[in-house]
Amino acid sequence: MDMSVAAPAVIPQTAATKVHRRPEVSKPAMVALKPGRRAENQVTVSRQEITDLIKATSTEVDASLPEAMRILMSRAVVDTILNRKASGLFGDTVTAIVNQPWAFSAISSNLPYAYGTVGKMPDSAIKPLVRKDAETWLKARAAGVPAQESGLNFANPFFSSERSKRQWVNEVVREAEASGHVYGDISRRSVHYHGTAPGLRGQEPKPYTIVLPDGWSPR
Repeated sequence: MDMSVAAPAVIPQTAATKVHRRPEVSKPAMVALKPGRRAENQVTVSRQEITDLIKATSTEVDASLPEAMRILMSRAVVDTILNRKASGLFGDTVTAIVNQPWAFSAISSNLPYAYGTVGKMPDSAIKPLVRKDAETWLKARAAGVPAQESGLNFANPFFSSERSKRQWVNEVVREAEASGHVYGDISRRSVHYHGTAPGLRGQEPKPYTIVLPDGWSPR
């Protein structure tokens, strides 16, 4: 699901290029919810998992998008990876999830620019703005802020194979357009459609709170 694209000049959105998006909020509320309002289910992530989640997110998010678009796209990718861990369907760790072949094509695929595994991606390749977005969102999620996304998949149809489109991407696109879970700029082909593939619907995790390592905080 590699959504990394070149960064051409920003094109103002018009009626023809504007994408459906959730309300743009540049900063999530950082106040922890009362214990009784926190999700009963918890998902614990290690420091290594946080690093690997941020790396995978960085390969997917176009850091040159306008800030509000970029933040929403970053949050959506983070949530989707965490949802996969919470579901138990894709692996026990974030590291295993992002290393699955073609799950994140810049990480593990036969494309010439793929790293092979997330561990082979250097920290220096992480986009600073995306790191900031991801870390801020992880802190908010741990404080009790609900997930932005509940689904298990996302796609950019501009970079999806015809086979993938027929199998699941087209359905996720329709779902995302109906629900408004579309992030980015279509005119630049830098866009993510979020939802759940047909074969996985009904297996999304129940609401959960993430648990961060003791002492961890955004850089």
